Amino acid sequence: QAFDATVILQYVVDPGTYPLDAIQQKVADVSAAGGITSFDASLILQYVVGNILNFPSELGKNIPSTLPRVSASAVELGNPVTTTISSVTVPIRVSGLHNLASVDIGLKYDAKLLTPKEVKLASGVSTMLMQNKFNNGSLTIGIASDKVTDIEGDLLFITFDIASNVRGTVNSQISFSKLSINEVDLSSSAINRDISINGKPTEFVLDQNYPNPFNPTTTIRYQIPEDASQITLRVYNAIGELVSTLVDQTQSTGDYQVEWNGTNNLGVP
Repeated sequence: QAFDATVILQYVVDPGTYPLDAIQQKVADVSAAGGITSFDASLILQYVVGNILNFPSELGKNIPSTLPRVSASAVELGNPVTTTISSVTVPIRVSGLHNLASVDIGLKYDAKLLTPKEVKLASGVSTMLMQNKFNNGSLTIGIASDKVTDIEGDLLFITFDIASNVRGTVNSQISFSKLSINEVDLSSSAINRDISINGKPTEFVLDQNYPNPFNPTTTIRYQIPEDASQITLRVYNAIGELVSTLVDQTQSTGDYQVEWNGTNNLGVP
């Protein structure tokens, strides 16, 4: 049943919490490769939906003749797709990946700077089964599909929380400790990534408004280095007269932006 595939994925990423007894470990290796991986979960899913009729362990073969071998031009950690002072989202991207059925991923990161918050499959593979586990600088991910698939582009996205004591821009590496696709070890060709982490601002900053000149609105960005800061942001004319008060409140540390429509406090252009 499909639940068997889930049990295997849970064991793959977290055997301490989801152990298998000796008999379960023996029968779970349906690929007959001498170990339990996400590929075993994929073969079970394929069997359940009828894409394969037998397991390799029944046929005495490591790879069933109905399942093409995997190939990939590149698997890499991409540049962050979103970043704030509190989180950063990093994609895992593939190029020329053919006949994907399963992926086993291990990642290393600096636990003093980052804590995994969410692992999300990309839209093109969102129906695949996934489990993940993170612990003290390591992240383990298991993915299994009920069919073989060709993938080009984003495979999944990992969102990390940034430690609250990080200030300014800090560089840190996220690296592959394991990469296996359909039980084919691709770790040596996986591409790691140094990422820039944007922590809390180190000083008060008021950026130039953009666009300038503008019609009808312009955006003003600013940074606050300390929590509970009383912030006032005002627009004056060329002779020093107050035109508009855009912000007058207590705000926490972070990056902010406010839009001004070119009117004064009375709404007059």
